[in-house]
Amino acid sequence: MTRMMPPFVPFATPLVLATGLLELGVAAGLVNPANRRLAGLLGIGVLVAFFPVNVYAAFNHTGMGGHVQGPIYLLIRAPLQSLLIWWARFFVVHPGDAVQQTASA
Repeated sequence: MTRMMPPFVPFATPLVLATGLLELGVAAGLVNPANRRLAGLLGIGVLVAFFPVNVYAAFNHTGMGGHVQGPIYLLIRAPLQSLLIWWARFFVVHPGDAVQQTASA
Protein backbone atom coordinates (compact mmCIF):
# COMPACT_ATOMS: atom_id res chain seq x y z
CA MET A 1 0.00 0.00 0.00
CA THR A 2 2.95 2.33 0.56
CA ARG A 3 3.67 2.28 -3.19
CA MET A 4 0.22 3.74 -3.81
CA MET A 5 1.12 6.95 -1.96
CA PRO A 6 2.15 9.99 -4.02
CA PRO A 7 5.88 10.75 -3.67
CA PHE A 8 5.23 14.10 -1.97
CA VAL A 9 3.58 12.40 1.04
CA PRO A 10 6.11 12.23 3.88
CA PHE A 11 6.46 9.17 6.10
CA ALA A 12 4.39 6.98 3.75
CA THR A 13 4.99 3.67 5.52
CA PRO A 14 4.17 4.89 9.05
CA LEU A 15 1.16 6.71 7.61
CA VAL A 16 -0.13 3.53 5.96
CA LEU A 17 0.34 1.61 9.21
CA ALA A 18 -1.47 4.35 11.16
CA THR A 19 -4.39 4.33 8.74
CA GLY A 20 -4.64 0.57 9.17
CA LEU A 21 -4.98 1.09 12.91
CA LEU A 22 -7.55 3.80 12.25
CA GLU A 23 -9.56 1.37 10.11
CA LEU A 24 -9.45 -1.21 12.92
CA GLY A 25 -10.65 1.47 15.35
CA VAL A 26 -13.55 2.36 13.05
CA ALA A 27 -14.50 -1.32 12.81
CA ALA A 28 -14.38 -1.70 16.59
CA GLY A 29 -16.48 1.43 16.99
CA LEU A 30 -19.16 0.09 14.67
CA VAL A 31 -19.62 -2.94 16.95
CA ASN A 32 -20.40 -0.82 20.02
CA PRO A 33 -23.79 0.96 19.70
CA ALA A 34 -22.60 3.84 21.91
CA ASN A 35 -19.79 4.64 19.45
CA ARG A 36 -21.52 3.66 16.21
CA ARG A 37 -22.40 7.16 14.98
CA LEU A 38 -18.87 8.51 15.58
CA ALA A 39 -17.36 5.42 13.96
CA GLY A 40 -19.65 5.91 10.94
CA LEU A 41 -18.54 9.52 10.59
CA LEU A 42 -14.89 8.49 10.89
CA GLY A 43 -15.46 5.74 8.33
CA ILE A 44 -16.91 8.26 5.88
CA GLY A 45 -13.93 10.52 6.54
CA VAL A 46 -11.52 7.66 5.86
CA LEU A 47 -13.25 6.79 2.57
CA VAL A 48 -13.15 10.41 1.44
CA ALA A 49 -9.51 10.87 2.53
CA PHE A 50 -8.34 7.68 0.79
CA PHE A 51 -10.07 8.50 -2.49
CA PRO A 52 -7.34 10.80 -3.91
CA VAL A 53 -4.69 8.16 -3.17
CA ASN A 54 -6.69 5.55 -5.08
CA VAL A 55 -7.08 7.93 -8.04
CA TYR A 56 -3.35 8.73 -7.98
CA ALA A 57 -2.45 5.03 -7.86
CA ALA A 58 -4.84 4.14 -10.69
CA PHE A 59 -3.61 6.83 -13.06
CA ASN A 60 0.07 6.33 -12.24
CA HIS A 61 -0.04 2.50 -12.32
CA THR A 62 1.66 2.22 -8.95
CA GLY A 63 1.82 -0.92 -6.87
CA MET A 64 -1.68 -2.01 -6.00
CA GLY A 65 -1.08 -3.88 -2.78
CA GLY A 66 -1.18 -7.27 -4.48
CA HIS A 67 -4.33 -6.75 -6.57
CA VAL A 68 -3.82 -8.48 -9.90
CA GLN A 69 -6.34 -6.20 -11.64
CA GLY A 70 -4.19 -3.11 -10.93
CA PRO A 71 -5.67 0.21 -12.12
CA ILE A 72 -8.95 -1.42 -13.20
CA TYR A 73 -9.59 -2.46 -9.60
CA LEU A 74 -9.00 1.06 -8.34
CA LEU A 75 -11.26 2.63 -10.96
CA ILE A 76 -14.04 0.16 -10.10
CA ARG A 77 -13.48 0.94 -6.44
CA ALA A 78 -14.44 4.63 -6.93
CA PRO A 79 -18.19 4.01 -7.35
CA LEU A 80 -18.01 1.35 -4.63
CA GLN A 81 -16.59 3.92 -2.20
CA SER A 82 -19.49 6.25 -3.06
CA LEU A 83 -21.91 3.43 -2.26
CA LEU A 84 -20.15 2.74 1.05
CA ILE A 85 -20.30 6.42 2.01
CA TRP A 86 -24.03 6.44 1.29
CA TRP A 87 -24.48 3.19 3.25
CA ALA A 88 -22.58 4.53 6.28
CA ARG A 89 -24.61 7.75 6.26
CA PHE A 90 -27.97 6.05 5.77
CA PHE A 91 -27.63 3.12 8.17
CA VAL A 92 -25.04 4.28 10.73
CA VAL A 93 -24.89 8.07 10.96
CA HIS A 94 -28.61 8.74 10.42
CA PRO A 95 -30.31 5.36 11.04
CA GLY A 96 -33.63 7.07 11.81
CA ASP A 97 -33.96 7.86 8.09
CA ALA A 98 -33.90 4.14 7.32
CA VAL A 99 -36.52 3.39 10.00
CA GLN A 100 -38.82 6.16 8.71
CA GLN A 101 -38.59 4.90 5.13
CA THR A 102 -39.35 1.35 6.23
CA ALA A 103 -42.35 2.49 8.28
CA SER A 104 -43.79 4.52 5.41
CA ALA A 105 -43.38 1.71 2.87
